[in-house]
Amino acid sequence: KVQSLYPDWQYDHPRVLYALIRLLKPEKVIECGTFMGYGACYMARALEENVRGHLYCIDNWRVPNPEWRKEPVKVTVENSLRALDLWHRVLLIEGDSAEVEWPRADFIYIDAHHSYAACLKDWHKAVATGATCICFDDALGTIGPRRVVDEVVMPDPHWEVARIPGGAGLAICMKTTVTDHAPCPDTQEVE
Repeated sequence: KVQSLYPDWQYDHPRVLYALIRLLKPEKVIECGTFMGYGACYMARALEENVRGHLYCIDNWRVPNPEWRKEPVKVTVENSLRALDLWHRVLLIEGDSAEVEWPRADFIYIDAHHSYAACLKDWHKAVATGATCICFDDALGTIGPRRVVDEVVMPDPHWEVARIPGGAGLAICMKTTVTDHAPCPDTQEVE
């Protein structure tokens, strides 16, 4: 049904996000950069199937809809979520991601402004929410998200990164537990 609402958007990242949310079962999800709501519909659907959680969509909704869609972009998001009976899982937060307050969250998808500075600010805000999974859209083919992943996330031992090709790429950043590799207390040294 999502595909029928978005015939002009046929890429796989939203389905990957859907699968991650089904697997990880987060309570609070933030989408930073919602635009027309294609990804939001998949993420809200995953939360609905998990029978728990809420999605917070942050966007300024200033980018115009494609010409053939007559309504404003934010209306497209609202109408799609209502058509899918998912509106009760979503809260829209209008404003620039750097300026609005983000709720605490477990899972975050960053797909707003793709400049390095904007992606870096979104990364720091995402980390501050306590998220354990932070995904970047366009993390292979767009310089801003790619640089943040390469230069900030990957060198940090507290994060593991998986990249999925397709489109301009998706980076999945998972929080890890760093250990000092001390011997397990159950083992005895062999002399």
